[in-house]
Amino acid sequence: VLAEVDGKAAQSSMRFNLLNYETYGESYDPIRILESVRKYINDLKIHPNDVVLISSTVELLEPLNEALNLTEKTKVTFEDSAEIDALPHAVREDPESLKDEIDRIRRRKKSFFTQNSGLIKLSTIHSFKGLESQTVFCILAPGDDAEMVYTGITRAQSNLVVFDTSSSKYRSFF
Repeated sequence: VLAEVDGKAAQSSMRFNLLNYETYGESYDPIRILESVRKYINDLKIHPNDVVLISSTVELLEPLNEALNLTEKTKVTFEDSAEIDALPHAVREDPESLKDEIDRIRRRKKSFFTQNSGLIKLSTIHSFKGLESQTVFCILAPGDDAEMVYTGITRAQSNLVVFDTSSSKYRSFF
């Protein structure tokens, strides 16, 4: 989808108050991303209720959530390390049981994931499909396909900031 679209023509149809594209280098740097997210929130005086951080993978969101939780509460659609640690040892050691428990936790969290929680939200792009937020920070993973990128960026209503690797094939689009 995106690879076949002329980036400048597609951008002109996107109506955002803020549209930025930032690279996080060749390796994922959650601290750098979080510093940037906090700067946008503070500089633009964005209410936490109007913010969502999304990515195609939980692995990119977990360190952001852990860092955010040092200073504020968040709402997530995925399991955190404390929930995994609380599972019985036998469940954690059996890959099939662990997958089943993680799926159960995610279903429960998604059903209680409300858009008007007053908190910064973190979600996978897949779990946030069909939802929107005033401000979306979309963190692209190296293997994301065009459909995933499109789904992620179309979740934003007013402000969109995309974080991507410096060698991404989507760089010219933004």
